[in-house]
Amino acid sequence: MSLNFRSIEAFKALMEAGTVSKAADRMLITQPAVSKLISAFEASVPIPVFTREGGRLVPTPEARLIYAEVDRMFSGISELERFAHKLADKTSGHVSIGVLPALSIGAVQEFVSGFLEERPDVQISLHTRTSMQSTEQLLLRKIDVAIAVNPPSTPEIDLRHLVDAKGVCILPIGHPLAEKEVIEAKDLHLQDFISLTNLDGSLQRVEASFMKDRATPHVRIETPVTATACACVAAGMGISIVDPFVADAFSHRLQIRRYEPDVYFSIFSCMLSNATSITQLAHLFQDELHDHFPKQYGRLTDRLQIS
Repeated sequence: MSLNFRSIEAFKALMEAGTVSKAADRMLITQPAVSKLISAFEASVPIPVFTREGGRLVPTPEARLIYAEVDRMFSGISELERFAHKLADKTSGHVSIGVLPALSIGAVQEFVSGFLEERPDVQISLHTRTSMQSTEQLLLRKIDVAIAVNPPSTPEIDLRHLVDAKGVCILPIGHPLAEKEVIEAKDLHLQDFISLTNLDGSLQRVEASFMKDRATPHVRIETPVTATACACVAAGMGISIVDPFVADAFSHRLQIRRYEPDVYFSIFSCMLSNATSITQLAHLFQDELHDHFPKQYGRLTDRLQIS
């Protein structure tokens, strides 16, 4: 006969209560029911666990060793129950995030910091990826959520718009154009320029703004990484048009000005649209991210005076 959970529970109750009657009270069943469960327990283990002395069940030394193992098992079950409740409350677990390098510098860090502060048992994995790479990682279920600029559209991916961030002009500290509060496209004609390559569609929008004013900047460097563009500007290598979240992370090393005409960087969060394997915690992460980003953008534009 194999052990069953109810007989183990009766053994534990008897060891802790001392008598069958008290064990019955603890388990909220009758004494005969406890006696039957104890008999089943004794029949399931290959060594004596009780001796009978004057109508009482007296545990053997081996019973005390078995009880120690049973107690550890029940402690593990209690921990499992607590963990399951934490998962249900979305206060424990793990979320894997794919995010553009440009947004991982400050924008997403601010949100993740607040998200974790309220959930000390949650772990976050941040993976810097292009929008295309994040889409592939989502489809392979290697990440739970992606944060991207203009990610590719596919029926399997649920895209949630976070914010349209108005691009800013960034200049080296002391650049003559920094005397202007607003930089216009025509101001960049023949100026050394750091261009973002067209991995996220931003190049087309920036170039369209140049064409509108017949401006032709002198492209010195091309890069797919906004942070690299900011670093090049900070080093005095040219001017660039970037999203304000990354520009703000470099604000101590360069100068930020409003840019006209408006060029927008559309930021999305993405999940698998029919993913039953996505945890409730990951869904909560995306929901709170959706609420947070517009507020963060509003604070950012006020501080940078670019609205």
